[in-house]
Amino acid sequence: MGLSLIEHDTAQLKACVERFGPRSAAMIASGTKLDDLPKSFQYDVITCTHVLYYVPKLRDTLAALASHLASEGILLVVIGGHGNALIRLWFDAFAAAGRPLPHHHGGSVEVSLGKIAAPWTVEEVPVRLEFPDSPENRLRILRFLFGPDYAGLDRQALAARLDPYAQGSNVCIEHRDWLFTIRKPPVLVTPAGKPAEATKPLGSNS
Repeated sequence: MGLSLIEHDTAQLKACVERFGPRSAAMIASGTKLDDLPKSFQYDVITCTHVLYYVPKLRDTLAALASHLASEGILLVVIGGHGNALIRLWFDAFAAAGRPLPHHHGGSVEVSLGKIAAPWTVEEVPVRLEFPDSPENRLRILRFLFGPDYAGLDRQALAARLDPYAQGSNVCIEHRDWLFTIRKPPVLVTPAGKPAEATKPLGSNS
């Protein structure tokens, strides 16, 4: 099995290559952005687990990923949707601050996929997040969740939003993520016998 890795943080990328490289028959490529992969590279499986929240051009990113699929390949995208408690925390916190949500979520992926010619399906998968309850751990989760936006938000109010999930000495959040399965866009044959990429979105009933 060959393996390619994309990670924007160079230190994390180096650590991932060192960790997963020995498990792969060949480290085909690695880089800090999708453009680092040669356009000719094709993959049987591409996974994006909770990484598309922050990309600047979601539709273009999804289309580029799908273009790297082999003929029978699949792109698996896991991302929080409206049923995800942490995504709801995003919506509530930014709304309270009078700011629009600056990140993507499952609904964003669904809309973007409707604009490209890749067939796809989506399902919900159960998720459980549990950690020891302490002010420090709550702040760690919130800093991770909000990143640079955290400094401008009401920290005490955010920490209090985790109160409903306190169970004994732990915080336990059970929610659902969205799992998208995306396949390579079909190739149509023109009357002249030349292949042409399909342009009509196929949607989730493929």
